[in-house]
Formats: sequence, structure tokens, C-alpha cells
Amino acid sequence: MENSEEAIEKRKKKIKDWLSNPYNLALIGILIFAFAIRLYYFNLTNDQPLWWDEAEYMSTAKGFAGIIENEYHLSLNRFPGFPLLVSLFYIIGIRDEIILKFLLAFLPSIIALVLMYFVLASMYSDKRIALISTAIFSVLWEHVFYSNRFHTENLSLIFEFFAIFVLFTVYLKNQNFYFIKSKHAFLWIALFSVLSILFRSANMTFILVIVLLSF
Repeated sequence: MENSEEAIEKRKKKIKDWLSNPYNLALIGILIFAFAIRLYYFNLTNDQPLWWDEAEYMSTAKGFAGIIENEYHLSLNRFPGFPLLVSLFYIIGIRDEIILKFLLAFLPSIIALVLMYFVLASMYSDKRIALISTAIFSVLWEHVFYSNRFHTENLSLIFEFFAIFVLFTVYLKNQNFYFIKSKHAFLWIALFSVLSILFRSANMTFILVIVLLSF
């Protein structure tokens, strides 16, 4: 019982210490502001019809889930990562377009912002760089636009950020990060890079960038 209470107290202290840091409070403020902006446009556009490229992704996902007959053909324009992910929701019975848009567009846009902050914080010692960059990115019109559309930009960006984070936090510093060991860091970088490409074919150029940064 004491150990359990001690663990709770330690957790409370960590949270209190984290919240006492002004940089962390600034990050929370940026994320709340970003959430409010995206929620406004999410509500504003939730009854709009799908664009043709969104419809292509979703019809492909329905084909993967067996809802409609749709034979997928691999092309440089539409890799299967996003439709495959959507098809999993169809298979388990989540088919409401608004719910899917919230889970697959809205939330990933917020996750991308969080990851951007931690990536830049791992790259630069001055956390103001990470905060200012995240604040600018949070109001960038293109990123806000993709927060309410069935597009691949945010999801692919998440995997890119994971790859860059592992590169700078684990691989280049030769340090372990929880279950990601330094000796396996490059494998994780390769995995996240490949996943980013599966979601968005244009990210094939990302591999070259990662390789150049690794040496």
C-alpha cells in the first residue's frame, strides 16, 4: 500500500514539476489555441462533401474492407497506407464519416504539433526555437486545412517526426530512449521512414534526407 502511495506521490510531483516549467505551460497554451482553431474549422466543414481525392482514398478503403468492389492498383500517386488504416475502422464497425475525420485528420494534426515540438527540442538546446516554430506551424493554413480532410499529410508527417526524433535523440547521441535501444535506432528510423512513404509516396525523398543526416 505504501509503495502504491509513494508511486502516486512521485507521479504527482513529476506532474507538478513539469507544469512549473514556463516552457511547458507555453506549449500547453499553444496546443489549446491550436485545438480551438481546428475545432472551429472542423465544425464549419463537417457537412461538406468529400473532395475527389478524399473520395478516392475512402472508396479504396471500402474496397479493402470488402464493402464495395474496388480493385486497388499500386501507383506513385496513391500508396495503400492510408486506405488500409481507414479500412480497419470500417472492419470493426466505425463508419461514421465525422468520427473517422476526427480520428484520422483532426487528432493527427494535434499529434503532429506535439511531435514537432519534441523533435525541435531534441535538435536545439534553446526550447524557444521549438515553441516559436510550433506556434507558427499551429496556424499555418495548409496544416489547418488538412486537419479536417481525409488526406495523408498529417499521418505521414507523424511518422517522419518519429524518425527524426529517434535520429537526434537516440541514434546520434547513442542513448537509449525507453524501449528504443541505441543499437537498434537505425532500424526504427527505417521503419518510421517506410511507414511515412506508405502513407504518402512523395516522402520517398525523405529517405535521402535521413541518410544524409545520419552520416
